[in-house]
Amino acid sequence: MQFPPSPHSRPTVDTPPHTLPDVPHHLPAALDKEMTSSIVYRQQLLDWLNIYMPFGGACCTMVDPDSLLSAGAVVEQQLESIHTGLLHYEYQHAHAHDAYVQLVHAQPPVSVLSQHDSSILLVHPRYCELLQPAGFADELRAALMYKGKCWGFLTLYRQQQHPLFSPSEKQWIIQLAPLIAERLRWFHLHTLQTAEHNDQQHDISHTTLAHTDISYSNISNSEQLHSSESSTTTVANSSPIVADQGILLLSSDLTILSSNRAASSWLEQLCQHENEETSHLPRPLHTAALQLLHQSAEAEPFQERVQSCIPANGRYIAISVQLLYTMDNDQQLFIEMTQASPEQLFQLRCDMFSLTTREQELIAHVIKGRSTRQIADQLYISSFTVQDHLKSIFAKTNTSSRRELLALLRSSSI
Repeated sequence: MQFPPSPHSRPTVDTPPHTLPDVPHHLPAALDKEMTSSIVYRQQLLDWLNIYMPFGGACCTMVDPDSLLSAGAVVEQQLESIHTGLLHYEYQHAHAHDAYVQLVHAQPPVSVLSQHDSSILLVHPRYCELLQPAGFADELRAALMYKGKCWGFLTLYRQQQHPLFSPSEKQWIIQLAPLIAERLRWFHLHTLQTAEHNDQQHDISHTTLAHTDISYSNISNSEQLHSSESSTTTVANSSPIVADQGILLLSSDLTILSSNRAASSWLEQLCQHENEETSHLPRPLHTAALQLLHQSAEAEPFQERVQSCIPANGRYIAISVQLLYTMDNDQQLFIEMTQASPEQLFQLRCDMFSLTTREQELIAHVIKGRSTRQIADQLYISSFTVQDHLKSIFAKTNTSSRRELLALLRSSSI
């Protein structure tokens, strides 16, 4: 058997080609100024990183902090040719996907491929079949953690003709990762704020239409037909609001078997958000499907359904992917897409405000209208402790009363 060249046959250069700048309290202002798109931010972030620690390929993925499902990825063009193969490998081989999950709980949450045993690496299918033929010799992975929650993953690839990732470069990413994560969290907050504004505009437009006397005598038959078939409403500075639930049925090879009309609109919005061709299955749906299809039969717990809320074009799209079986025991996937409700966004809000498990339990009782004494009895704590938790919750959510807190939680956004 002929092994590919070992990445360890080349020295690790601890002094990178470009001097690494001191990690600032915030990333460069150029990455923050008037930037409202997480896609643009991540594209410019990768451009900035490439100046100081050059790489041959990169992927920056935003994730749902609760499920860790992809909420969209920015993939450098050099990596695009093998990205789908890497994605499928991650889910077909549980240990590869678990490596990302394990990073979330690791200290530090950054890993470099070349630090692994080279004898294992040389016969590793992922390296031999994907990375090495594409000209890559090293990989750096980082879980983007902020206040105990993962908001994304950053993966950088170094080409064979360049030095391996050095210890100083790894340490630099360790320091940068929380700053990047904090920014990705901000984009979640911004999307929720935009969604609330869009919903208000949507309500206003519907109220205006309801009080407007529209004469249909001057509208052609074709225009009436188009109007009656449309299930979307356009709001300024956002993509059309799709009123109906989108439904897809996929085969085990992710071929679309059937769908309803609304599904096309939802798919188009998800693809536009990632600047992807509409002929491709959006990455959030792709990764959710792979997670269900390739989980071990002995997995505990075995998942038959995954759900997530995806920020896209000024709103959140709730997706649900259900594993089905045909009479011949073949696997299929039933996908639902709709505009996320306040209930579906509740856990995301809790993650954004870094609320503890106990604080979330207490909020659940507040939503039910229970008094301080009733909450204390339910949680087996004193009334003073309940008040202390409420003060902490008010401080984290920038509210000052239960009424304000409930209004925040029941709105369509933060």
